[in-house]
Amino acid sequence: MKYLTILMMIASIFSSCLRLSKTQKKITRTKTEQTIVGNDADSNGCKASTGYCWSIIKKKCIRVWELEIQLRPISNELGYIANASITISNDNSMAELFVPGEKISKLLQQKTQNTYQGSGYELAKIKKRWLLQKNGVLMYKE
Repeated sequence: MKYLTILMMIASIFSSCLRLSKTQKKITRTKTEQTIVGNDADSNGCKASTGYCWSIIKKKCIRVWELEIQLRPISNELGYIANASITISNDNSMAELFVPGEKISKLLQQKTQNTYQGSGYELAKIKKRWLLQKNGVLMYKE
């Protein structure tokens, strides 16, 4: 009887080890099937995992934090600082706005020499500093 009990315990442990081995194989397969960084090009060839997105004005993939105009948020609702980035067309007729939380950039049309509007946004240069409003509320400043 004593031997039978020991034999049953060994069989139970062996069975548990086999189940654990199968679970580990599933985890290993899942890890190898993950997306490779840089293997996520969008329809324009921009790779979001490497920080690139498409700029309509520049007609190329860009990193928004490298743009010439960076605006800081007025309030810190997100819990971290996330700048709005802007690029201006060569002829100054349009501004392209990249705002945190927006999936695509927004194009703003020039209204006056230092004012652009579109999609509820108004971008204005006042005393050599850029200000960005959304629906009349100041959101970002340079």
